[in-house]
Amino acid sequence: MQVSAATYVRALAEALAHAGRQDNAVAMSAYMKGHFRFFGVKSPERKQVLKIHTDKYGWPEAEALKSVCRLCFAEDAPRELQYCTQALLERKISLHGADILELVEELIPLHTWWDSVDFLSPAIAGRILKRHPELISRFPDNWIGHSNFWFQRAALLFQLKWKADTDAERLFTYVRAVAGTREFFLHKASGWALRQYAKFEPEKVRAFIGQQPLPSLTVREGSKYL
Repeated sequence: MQVSAATYVRALAEALAHAGRQDNAVAMSAYMKGHFRFFGVKSPERKQVLKIHTDKYGWPEAEALKSVCRLCFAEDAPRELQYCTQALLERKISLHGADILELVEELIPLHTWWDSVDFLSPAIAGRILKRHPELISRFPDNWIGHSNFWFQRAALLFQLKWKADTDAERLFTYVRAVAGTREFFLHKASGWALRQYAKFEPEKVRAFIGQQPLPSLTVREGSKYL
């Protein structure tokens, strides 16, 4: 990346704005309950815009990557900029470690909603933690008790792509930890995580669901493959 982070993000924003459509922007904002402003660029077009952008400006790395992601998560940044950070972070993800987990921890509460947490946790944090399990106690084990429920959702979902390698006891402990809350997004995430794991260990999930009271939404979602 040969330009400053500010220039890089400004150029990306201009390209996305040029590709955006107002009718898409209205529909996308409505789908997200009006929480965010959109350029109106759907996923296939967004990926193409990002490809052209990175062909021209390169891929940010190290501290530049962190600066770009922070700018993309600025409070006034349209939502497509946050979505672009997934591709930026996933590139060379095998080289990432605790420094990017610290960035994820920084980004989770910024401009936050389920759509950002749902890629920051399983797609970014989860893939790093799979290679560095020694960092689990430092990150998701702390997130599950956080006062901000979006961190708790991130903890519930970080193993979502781990398949049969899921740490069942940790997942079950996390689900129990949020079972007494009244937060829809946590009950839904708990059920989602259980449902995914049930594809590989249905008997473990069935036994867990049958052992203690859980929110009806968690049970319903978690039982879909049982």
